[in-house]
Amino acid sequence: MNRYVNLASEGVIWEQLGDQIVVANMESGIYCNIQSGTGVAIWNLLMAGKSFDEVKSQLCNYFKETPESFDADFEHYIQSLLSRDILVESQSPASTDEPISINLDDCNLGSEYAKPVLLGYDDIDTLLQIDPIDDDVVELIKDA
Repeated sequence: MNRYVNLASEGVIWEQLGDQIVVANMESGIYCNIQSGTGVAIWNLLMAGKSFDEVKSQLCNYFKETPESFDADFEHYIQSLLSRDILVESQSPASTDEPISINLDDCNLGSEYAKPVLLGYDDIDTLLQIDPIDDDVVELIKDA
């Protein structure tokens, strides 16, 4: 059986900023920073509707050599996103209006595998006080 993920709710937003991805659950106040490299590639492939097996296969083909820890690293990364209510596991990919094409060369992977890095935080209110996105988004968060 294929395994997929979808965003946990409509309150989860994300954006790629340079070579990293910022993901926020506006309902729970949890946000994550996915560091450049393998984590960004995994995220983009999953958001393009790829199954876990397809993602692993593409990364193994890209790197040619992956360490024994590859499967465990992948599962740990996914579990971190699931436990933060960023993603939910599904038996089918999320439907998208347009097919998404991912070029792994654009993900700053380098030539050798590196463990995906995810930094998680649970204080989005503090972050927004320091560096507000814009007044409309701040009001939306306060109303939630």
